Amino acid sequence: MQAIFRSFLALCCATICLASSGQTYHQIARWDLHASGSFDYLLASSEDHRLYVAQGTQVVVVDTQNGSVIGTIGGLQHVHGVVLSADHKTGYISDGGANKIVIFDIPSLKISGAIPTGGENPYALLIEPTTGLLYTYNGKSRQGVAIDLKTRKVVDTFAVPGKPEFSQADGKGNIYVNIETTSQLLRVDAANHKVTAQWKLSGCEGPSGLAYDAAAKRLFSVCDGKMAVTDAATGKQVALVSIGNGPDAVWFDAKRKLVFASNGETGTLSIVKQESANRYTVQQTLKTAPGARTMALDSADGRAFVIAPMPSSRTNGSNTTSLSILVFGA
Repeated sequence: MQAIFRSFLALCCATICLASSGQTYHQIARWDLHASGSFDYLLASSEDHRLYVAQGTQVVVVDTQNGSVIGTIGGLQHVHGVVLSADHKTGYISDGGANKIVIFDIPSLKISGAIPTGGENPYALLIEPTTGLLYTYNGKSRQGVAIDLKTRKVVDTFAVPGKPEFSQADGKGNIYVNIETTSQLLRVDAANHKVTAQWKLSGCEGPSGLAYDAAAKRLFSVCDGKMAVTDAATGKQVALVSIGNGPDAVWFDAKRKLVFASNGETGTLSIVKQESANRYTVQQTLKTAPGARTMALDSADGRAFVIAPMPSSRTNGSNTTSLSILVFGA
């Protein structure tokens, strides 16, 4: 009986601690986009309360204060992702179908130009802060691409050993990119666009999403059912955490020391607590929807936005789905 009481007391204390820390998450909203079809990466901009959704042949821009659609950027072929300039005046879209980077004005959402990448299927995007260059990766061509945003021209390309996925920069001249087909993590020198290290992600097959903790210098790669944590300085794997199957995005919340992974196959959102640089525990596993594989995080308030194909109506005896944004908060 005493053992049962102690277990009950420990469980209650753990629940109270979670509640008092404000880190017990639940779904707080659902925003229907009234759109259907393919989708890819999301980007949340805390500065202007916008959520950029890569959706098929357009980018849908959502107001994160109320869930309303601000506007769309259309006329594209197959959108993968969006990145914004530091001054929040200009945005860039990877149009994998057109093999180019599309440039748009953030306030008006009007397209102002395009940059051919010289390869097939540009995918993830980042603006490297020490050089100011825009980096993308031609997935089918298996190459990285460095673009000068002032001249709007490609300044260099470099080969990678497989299909590149998401990428991150450490702010000190290093870029990291997951290689899906070889289950590797690459380090690239942003100054000369050279691969300086190739690290095997043991136990992490087909890595997709990648996040970075600048304070602890840790990289988070999500794979099918696992999240690998890598020391960015040495390439040593320091942890391997069980998450859901079919993840395609991961974000790190530096304020709350939480890692979020959206798992499309299991239809869950894994929330992992960073106990220390090398120790991680799964704090919550929340239900989303089958196919909900990508997400974004609002760094200001910690809300997580997950895009999901949701049942919408029944037409001519068959079920139809539309895309919705599921919002999770503490």
